[in-house]
Amino acid sequence: MTNEFIGTLGIIIMLFLMFLNIPVGFVMALVGVTGIAILVHPGAALSILKTVPYTTTAAYSLSVIPLFVLMGEFALMGGITKSLYNAFYKCIGHWRGGLAIATILACSLFAAITGSSPATAGAMGKVVLPEMRRFRYESGFAAATVVAGGSLGSFIPPSVVAVIYGILTEQSIAKVVLALFIPGFTLAFMYMITAFLIAYRYPDLAPPGPRHSFKEKVLAIKEIMGVVIIFLVSMGGIYLGVFTATEGAAAGAFLTLMYSLLNRNFTWKKFINCLVETGRVSGVAFTIFIGAMIFSYFMSLSRWPMMLAEFIGGIQASPTTIALFIALVYIILGCFMDSLAMLFVTVPIFFPIIVKLGLDPIWFGVLVIACAEAGLITPPVGMNLFVVQSISEDVKLETIYQKVIPYVATMVIFLVVLVFFPQLALWIPHAMKQ
Repeated sequence: MTNEFIGTLGIIIMLFLMFLNIPVGFVMALVGVTGIAILVHPGAALSILKTVPYTTTAAYSLSVIPLFVLMGEFALMGGITKSLYNAFYKCIGHWRGGLAIATILACSLFAAITGSSPATAGAMGKVVLPEMRRFRYESGFAAATVVAGGSLGSFIPPSVVAVIYGILTEQSIAKVVLALFIPGFTLAFMYMITAFLIAYRYPDLAPPGPRHSFKEKVLAIKEIMGVVIIFLVSMGGIYLGVFTATEGAAAGAFLTLMYSLLNRNFTWKKFINCLVETGRVSGVAFTIFIGAMIFSYFMSLSRWPMMLAEFIGGIQASPTTIALFIALVYIILGCFMDSLAMLFVTVPIFFPIIVKLGLDPIWFGVLVIACAEAGLITPPVGMNLFVVQSISEDVKLETIYQKVIPYVATMVIFLVVLVFFPQLALWIPHAMKQ
């Protein structure tokens, strides 16, 4: 058997085990160690298994992950979601589709301090779905809007997925994180236009809410200024070179904790819960990362990435066409795989191809993350779909599948725009101080 054949067999076995719901990190580690034992020697596989877990998790750059997760947990427990939605709801809730637009706006700002899409969808869903129901919004459209808004969680900085991409490809974490800023808010704006057009075409789905006085709007906006300050300090500090990405995450976590304490909605029990949940989420991420590193060694030995790179390099097509093809592969994979798993499995394979084609690795990171987020809202295995359906149990999953299609179409249009206009992602990284 050739190395390439063994590599192909390893990928097939790995995907099969993933579909059996075996934890992704363990699957990649198992397949990687077995593959290395076959290709090299069992002793080499045991040596990899002995050294990789420590060398991977001991990297200082990885400390940014638990800090961003902790920042998001403080935001979740501190009641920030309700303040954000309340502010936008009072300002634009009287528009046709106003509550849907307010939901996407609130998800955008909440994403700016969480870095997790499922967390954004879950937290916002608990707040906004009862309100939408109260104002006679069609339940399927309301749930689909939360699903779409939640997908901004990892696509607006800070983003845990962006941090992992930066580590996997040895790119500047700060640049990858901030490269998401313009594309993230562009996608949010496109989602808002989509919600407005749906409400305009089918007014019964999203009737206007009540008007609020100017004073009520001002007071509501004042409540969320703390969130804006947290974002400007943490992300602005990284952009200006005042903070590294890790220091910016630490500053953001501290400020979010202070904001939650000032709201007097934060107890000692909630603080402990934040620490426990941060440990759990970070542990899962680190386990996947260890497995991915072991699997990437196996892939390198199998020559699978090089074989694929040679095949794609031999195609008589422009780099843009090839990038579109890779994006299509990610969208298809996203229908069946978790976004983190997809990132870990595919980046070691596709990244050398992108480098060989001369495409910008920061831009490719934004494209990959966008495709991973598309996977969160695409049937049949989009994680955000299940998160929101678990909150709104009266809405069938099939109904959410149907109602989310316009948002999926919006995401596809956005991906095409991102491929043809890479400066959308590269303007901020090129203008950074570091």
